[in-house]
Amino acid sequence: MKINSGYSSGGSGGDIFIDVGVGTSGQGGSVSIASGKSTQGFGGTVVIETGEGSFGSGEFFVGTSSSPLQSGIVSILSGASETDNSGSVTLVSGESQIGKAGDIKLAVGSSMIGGSLVLTAGTSFDHGHGGVLVMSAGNSFAGGEISLAAGDSDRVEGGGVLLSGGMSSISSSGALTIQSTVGGKLGGSGFLKLATGSSGENSGSGFVGLLSGDAESGQAGKLSLKVGRGFSGSGGIVELLAGTTAVEGGSVFLNAGSSLEFQTEGGSIDIKEETKPKVVQL
Repeated sequence: MKINSGYSSGGSGGDIFIDVGVGTSGQGGSVSIASGKSTQGFGGTVVIETGEGSFGSGEFFVGTSSSPLQSGIVSILSGASETDNSGSVTLVSGESQIGKAGDIKLAVGSSMIGGSLVLTAGTSFDHGHGGVLVMSAGNSFAGGEISLAAGDSDRVEGGGVLLSGGMSSISSSGALTIQSTVGGKLGGSGFLKLATGSSGENSGSGFVGLLSGDAESGQAGKLSLKVGRGFSGSGGIVELLAGTTAVEGGSVFLNAGSSLEFQTEGGSIDIKEETKPKVVQL
């Protein structure tokens, strides 16, 4: 079955309206568009696309109507499968040969209490792995950047950013790794910086803490600051510098751990210089 509107050589083409009647006491009527089923092959395809134009293609809108109470829900999902993989959902903007490719924007509307934006990978039913959540910037002459920023506030503290590995009820929790990638032939690896922002006029800047977690029955985790190995030149440097002020410079404290037991010694601090290996001549 084919439904066409009229052709126009000097104006706009004809419109097609599909409208359901108004209900005065119950739910309004529904509009259902479904492709055909197949007993031997794949089901039919539903294609909805805007028209091509000399200045640009038409816009495409999918949305629910506004309401004085709760507005409707928009759901885009693939069908379930009993014996094979379920279908994928793909949101892709078109390519551009000369200009910039279109953006994809996922945004939550404004309200008295801000709504959440949740990206969740799939859960595995049995003993498999959960789905992977991948966020990657585009490749180019200069690679794209990834920016994660919490919300600003003009009255109280700004929002925080939490990156954590997954919890396990039996084994170890998941690891959290933040690292720059391998450098090219003519450059070094990327720079890794942990820093707080500058403060206002009447307050101090933020605190940087590197802490391992507590252990209930075993040894607490180790905290290691180590410079990578080099194959030529001098070894890398580890610097511990206290802050500089106009009044009094900051201090550097090295404290070994104390013991909770009354008659047990606390930890020690060992500072040693690495010596060159001796060469034995035969």
